[in-house]
Amino acid sequence: MRLREHISRTTLLLALAFACTPTETGNPPIVEPAGFGVEPDFGFGEPTFRLTAPPGAITPPEGLLRITPLDEGTRVVQVPVAGDGSINVMVEGEGEHRLEVLQEERSLPLDFVIDAADPPGSFRQAERGLPCLSVEPLLALDRSTIVTVDNGCDVTVAFEARLRLGTAGIALEGPAAGTIPADDFITLDLRADSARGEDHLLLEITDPAPTRRVVTLF
Repeated sequence: MRLREHISRTTLLLALAFACTPTETGNPPIVEPAGFGVEPDFGFGEPTFRLTAPPGAITPPEGLLRITPLDEGTRVVQVPVAGDGSINVMVEGEGEHRLEVLQEERSLPLDFVIDAADPPGSFRQAERGLPCLSVEPLLALDRSTIVTVDNGCDVTVAFEARLRLGTAGIALEGPAAGTIPADDFITLDLRADSARGEDHLLLEITDPAPTRRVVTLF
């Protein structure tokens, strides 16, 4: 890429980042995944798992803990944060889940995998391959949002984009599938009506290696 093209692309990406940065300010809550554990719970009909974390896992210990299934099911867990910052909640279903803490601001998302085959008490964060592929912002929606997918890799990336629910009053305007050449980027426009709910943009990468990026829309 020629220098002038690189400067031009960088300038445009910075402009888009400032245009679609969430309006929240200050210090978001912090989630410390060290000490997290998942164990199966056989007291319910559906596959159910207990997620635990020691005191101090959430700082400051206030607000709401929200866990959303990303692969299957629609049941969202939302409970008050324990006074000591620990976690002890039941989560339904296997696959990827997204954990967030809701205070005046939201925590950065923590994506994790529940698999009945994993050793009881273990905790596995979701893998996000292709570190050269970036998505901004990770938390968004102020009636309309531009999500920028920047391919800093040296190969073309193929993707499919969809909304997890697709029924929350949020519409995806932009390519639902396609490719992003090396050292190039695309933008996805998301627009919401005044009665929107919460949803997630799932960007499924199909080539050169399967991976995923997820944007929380609220």
